Amino acid sequence: MISLSAGSAHSISDKPVVPTVHLNGTDKQDLLNQLQEAIGSVEDAGKSLAKASPHLRDYYTQPKGEWNRAQDQHEARIVKLREIVKELETIAEGVIDQ
Repeated sequence: MISLSAGSAHSISDKPVVPTVHLNGTDKQDLLNQLQEAIGSVEDAGKSLAKASPHLRDYYTQPKGEWNRAQDQHEARIVKLREIVKELETIAEGVIDQ
């Protein structure tokens, strides 16, 4: 399992660093396959997350506004996954351009 600790020194808003394709490194097609698999997995996670969207019936007993807050938080999680897909696509485009 990959550690996703918050102690990372870089910001997700940084421009993605693209690996350099060269003779001693990972094959270009292998890199692209790995990135495509990762993109597909994140997209699948987005589909699963969409199915877990907040429904009012699960929040109506809570204080007013909590359902709206839950919806906002859910949408923020979806946006994060979309950002990850964009970042991986940017890396793949950089690999393709080499």
